[in-house]
Amino acid sequence: MKALATILLVDDEPEIISLYRQVLTKAGYEVRIATDGPAALEAVKEELPSLMLLDVKMPDMDGLEVLAKLKMTKEYGRFKVVFLTAYAESNIAGLSDEALKELGAAGVMQKGMDIHEFVNQVKGYLAE
Repeated sequence: MKALATILLVDDEPEIISLYRQVLTKAGYEVRIATDGPAALEAVKEELPSLMLLDVKMPDMDGLEVLAKLKMTKEYGRFKVVFLTAYAESNIAGLSDEALKELGAAGVMQKGMDIHEFVNQVKGYLAE
């Protein structure tokens, strides 16, 4: 059966990768993994995802830097980028959700939310 869409999951936490890969695969998506910013940029060059779920806080190159570098490529705008954050407040690096969207993100999702809500939000971003 063909996958509903391809999701590039970018996170440096093995537990998050394992959980989200399992849940999204079960929901019918193809899930590709990158464990840091440079790997995410390389993965986009290899094959465009339908959606990138991008962790904000990663060593070496954080999600904001990845998005800034993506904006300089011809691939930018051909898929959606949604930030993943572990922070309870909707304020990442001093930026509100609105400011993050102005930077080019489709939205922000919080890690640790109910897994059904997580899948529903992913479906929503893909449907937009």
